[in-house]
Amino acid sequence: MEIKSRIFVNSQGQTIDAVGYGRNLVCHQTSCVMVKGWRQAQTALKRQESPMA
Repeated sequence: MEIKSRIFVNSQGQTIDAVGYGRNLVCHQTSCVMVKGWRQAQTALKRQESPMA
């Protein structure tokens, strides 16, 4: 998988990378999830920010 463009990074180490064909790789520390579309990437990012109790 080739990362085409880093489109988001924050101070907590979360990143969103565009990988092509509308897909984004959302990562935080050692876990990543592949999603389709910007809205899904934002949702995945928020889920990583607030882990389940």
